[in-house]
Amino acid sequence: MGNLRREAFPSREPDSISISVSYDSGSAQQSEEGLAIKIEDQLEDVTGIRSITSSSTRSDVSVNVEMQSGYDLDELLRDVKNQVDAISTLPAEAKRPVIRKAEREEHVLWLQLYGNSNRHTMQQLAEDLKSDLMAHPIVNRVSISGWLDPMMYAEIDEGQLQAYGLSLSDVEATINAGSSDTMTAVLRNENLFLQLRASRQAYLQQDFAEIPLLTNQRGQQIRIGDVATIRDDYDDDSSVLSRFQGQESIALQVIATGLDDISDTVDGARLVVDQWVNSGKLPQGVELASWYDRSIRINQRLELLIKNALTGIALVFLLLALFLNLTVAFWVAMGLPFVFFGTLYFMGDSYAGLTLNSFTTFGFILALGIIVDDAVVVGESIYSVRSKEGDTLRNTIKGTMRVAVPTLFGVFTTVVAFFALSHIEGRLGSLYAQFAAVISSAADRYFTQAALCRGYFVCRHFCAGDRHALQRQITHQLLSGHSR
Repeated sequence: MGNLRREAFPSREPDSISISVSYDSGSAQQSEEGLAIKIEDQLEDVTGIRSITSSSTRSDVSVNVEMQSGYDLDELLRDVKNQVDAISTLPAEAKRPVIRKAEREEHVLWLQLYGNSNRHTMQQLAEDLKSDLMAHPIVNRVSISGWLDPMMYAEIDEGQLQAYGLSLSDVEATINAGSSDTMTAVLRNENLFLQLRASRQAYLQQDFAEIPLLTNQRGQQIRIGDVATIRDDYDDDSSVLSRFQGQESIALQVIATGLDDISDTVDGARLVVDQWVNSGKLPQGVELASWYDRSIRINQRLELLIKNALTGIALVFLLLALFLNLTVAFWVAMGLPFVFFGTLYFMGDSYAGLTLNSFTTFGFILALGIIVDDAVVVGESIYSVRSKEGDTLRNTIKGTMRVAVPTLFGVFTTVVAFFALSHIEGRLGSLYAQFAAVISSAADRYFTQAALCRGYFVCRHFCAGDRHALQRQITHQLLSGHSR
């Protein structure tokens, strides 16, 4: 049970491929015509595609390819990549398409930075908190919501610009040249390898103000800061309104990916949050809160399952002890955890590969009532026959066989009814399959429980009876051909 992963909701195998292309076209329609339609047309004849959906904006295009049921996703990824790479008519300004297959993702927890502070401080804190979260070995993905891209604004003084005989184009070209990426040069021969790096990338407000714009006849340099006011701000083309408790806020979403355990991920994220709160990393007036913890629901469901199981075992033991005897009550009650532990074992990755989630735990809760009823029926039947006809092994078998047919068909009908749910196609079928597998497995474990009850009576017969008489009885059965 400790090795089973926990999920809030059953995850499904990834069945889609995403294609994203950055293209600053200026309009969504131009992005659609220049990229999205060409990609869709190129993928029309690819085998294994169920549907293609595209979304276009003025700055990028996203295409989602959904796979047909039963097809191999890796094979489809290879075919899609080959087709997209073969397109030769994409706009020259478009970035190279990024193609990747989907992976399992599940929301885990929201972390909210909020308070009376400016956006620059909030975004810097969010970046630092994300770095600390990602540094934790259990947390694999964090996304930031309410983010605005930093932007440098140069407000030109036209009077100063004209006085130096410059134009806006001159300023634009100078800023572009002064904020270029790192350039690398390599010098090599047989005995020497020399790598030179030269960077003119400006990042800070003062860096942009110090960019040389012009050198006059006296050798004096005119800088950008002399003809413009540099303002460090954020992209005003984006509209972001992020509030928490009525205050300026920025949010971080912790996401579980692949085979992550949702409860372990929450524990790792909360450990980082506690370190931040206790170490004083938050400035005055800024607070850090968490909300929408999806591990709470599955943990509550597991607590309910354990509570119901313990209550059921206690009630079964009490009622059978009152109306039959303590020995029967004990072995019937012990059969119940045996059934559930066996089911948990077969849920592991070595067999069914299931997780503890809202569907499988509900299957356990529903199966609990079925298992309790069957356990009482078998135990009571054996006890009744032995009480009336004698405390023998033969009567133990007789009591078991007395209810074998109805319990056998009762289990079979339960298995058939719920197993049929797993044959529903689509996403709904994949969810019901987990629910059905747990109930079917728990019902199958019932047969072992019945054998356990019968084994008790064999043990009791051996311990309570005459050893020599038992030896004579076994010898007689072997000589009579009853070798079983």
